[in-house]
Amino acid sequence: MVITDSEGCVVSAQAEIPFAQSVVAVQSLSARDGVGDLTGNEGAVYAFPVTGSDSGPLWGTLYYTTDSSVGLAAVHGGWLTSGETATLAVIILAGRSSYPGTTHNGVSSSETGSYPSSFAIIGRAPELTSGLETVAIEAGGDVTLSPAVSGQSLTYAWSRDGSSIPGESGSSLVLNGVQTGDGGLMRVTVSNATGSVYSEAPLYVGAHLFFGASGELILYGQQGLTYDLQSNGVLGGGVWATQTSITVTGTPMMWTDPAGMSGDARFYRTALSTE
Repeated sequence: MVITDSEGCVVSAQAEIPFAQSVVAVQSLSARDGVGDLTGNEGAVYAFPVTGSDSGPLWGTLYYTTDSSVGLAAVHGGWLTSGETATLAVIILAGRSSYPGTTHNGVSSSETGSYPSSFAIIGRAPELTSGLETVAIEAGGDVTLSPAVSGQSLTYAWSRDGSSIPGESGSSLVLNGVQTGDGGLMRVTVSNATGSVYSEAPLYVGAHLFFGASGELILYGQQGLTYDLQSNGVLGGGVWATQTSITVTGTPMMWTDPAGMSGDARFYRTALSTE
């Protein structure tokens, strides 16, 4: 977004700032609303959580004096709305001979003359709108994993059980004809120059059965397929008897065996229904 004044001069804090593209090192700080203590660190870039404000001191437009409220500058420049919190990148700059006052996004900044140091907001860290979800699929099936992320200049890195997946750097991970070895804890890390976020969730190839905290059985299976839940009183022998059949309509599916807490040992497994 580019905002100009009546003479055509750029005044928006989301305009292209020439030095922003050369930023390579970002120092992380805890949440704050002021950068006055960073005066003198010209050229340094800091990333920290900022909450949009509707009040406080504010001098300048695009370039603000370092005694200005960062939260108010963020709303003025269109980076945040009042009350919204996000991690922003701020660069410390030399002072300027003058700082114009303007009104944008319901916030008015004041005009002032020379001030020894300035700051500008140059980036916002990516944020997850929705993360990865647990997926269960039978061997041979196709699956696409894709988070919803907001932000600019994003890069993606995918991993499985902590190991990076070579060649996968897109916003979606497409796996065709999956096999058992394709399952695991899937993670995507989304980054830009300001920061990064990640999301992870398991990918199950074939049905998986777990015990819940209250003794219920938790089934992860492919959507639309029907699975038989079977029990057996002898591990490694005996006869497996189907206790119930469950058609997967969501993840996960849960079932409690009415005889499961009777005191007798009972083992469970799941299999695709043949009926």
